[in-house]
Amino acid sequence: MLGDGDSATYGSIVDSKPYGDECVPKKLECIGHVQKRVGSRLRKLKSTYKGGKGRLTDGCIVKLIEPIFADLSKPDLLRKCTHGLTQNVNECLNGMIWDRCPKTTYVEQETVALATYLAVLKFNDGDISFLKIFEALDITPGVFTCKGAQDCDTT
Repeated sequence: MLGDGDSATYGSIVDSKPYGDECVPKKLECIGHVQKRVGSRLRKLKSTYKGGKGRLTDGCIVKLIEPIFADLSKPDLLRKCTHGLTQNVNECLNGMIWDRCPKTTYVEQETVALATYLAVLKFNDGDISFLKIFEALDITPGVFTCKGAQDCDTT
């Protein structure tokens, strides 16, 4: 499982034992989220110690960064990041779903399911996948529909 570092989902998955007792899912960390945590903690420190007595001098910054660096360079965390994966793919798919079905408007579960199906089709195979649906429904798409699908997939 690729996590974002603060996900409670992993514990729930392990507790539910979806693959039985013998196979426990392994949690990996998204390197993008680890980088984000570094930046967030440093920005928080900077805003806490700016200006006046005790302001952030170069020496003070080094002193403040050391514990953050130590936390984020622990071998157990780094081992979870060696795969080099990010959650950008997941976030991209989520964005495609919510483009089709905005969270700001209430819709029925079937609408969210349809938005998810369409987003997964586009994500996996591009707009050309919609032409396959037309074909399966015995609908002949027009020339411009076909060209539009191909153009969307090449840009």
